[in-house]
Amino acid sequence: MNDEIRQLGAGEWQLLIPPGWATLPTAAERRKAAVTRAMDRMLAGRHRDELITLRIEVESQLLAMLAEAAQNGVLRVHALTEPIRGVPVSGALVVSELVLASDDDLFAAVAKAFSGDEGVVEVDRFMLAGCETVRRRRHVLAPVVEGSEPVWTTSVEYLVGTGPLEILALAFTTSTEPVADEMVALFDSIAESLHRRAPR
Repeated sequence: MNDEIRQLGAGEWQLLIPPGWATLPTAAERRKAAVTRAMDRMLAGRHRDELITLRIEVESQLLAMLAEAAQNGVLRVHALTEPIRGVPVSGALVVSELVLASDDDLFAAVAKAFSGDEGVVEVDRFMLAGCETVRRRRHVLAPVVEGSEPVWTTSVEYLVGTGPLEILALAFTTSTEPVADEMVALFDSIAESLHRRAPR
């Protein structure tokens, strides 16, 4: 991890992000160009025809993810855009805050953040950054985007209780199956860097 601390639109909370990640806007008028630039970086130095199928699939997944994030009120998605050891690897992080009106909203908020229980392979509870946290890992077929093949995805979701009526949700995803376990380890290390920003 580098020493850079990036504010992720999560109030006073911050994460340490490794090099090679980019922040992509979810706004409809900006996301296509942002994804194109990200894919150019990811596939730099590779013959265009060599990875055209991969590019189409990853671009479709990123655009679908940005559209879904926009519908949920998320302004930015953080995506791995630099190859790892010369190989393109997918990785994305969405950070969002859930502010509850009352304790009665807790179940609804958790149900919304943890939509569905398909493909759940792990569920853990522990303390993260001094806050009660639920971590869930899933392995599911991603929704099929027109013109692309079904793709298995591994996701790791964290719900961090940052206050009596506040939940910070971190949702990591990868569709690079051969290194899914390694990506989960990376996601966990990013999540473990969560800390409260020091007052200025």
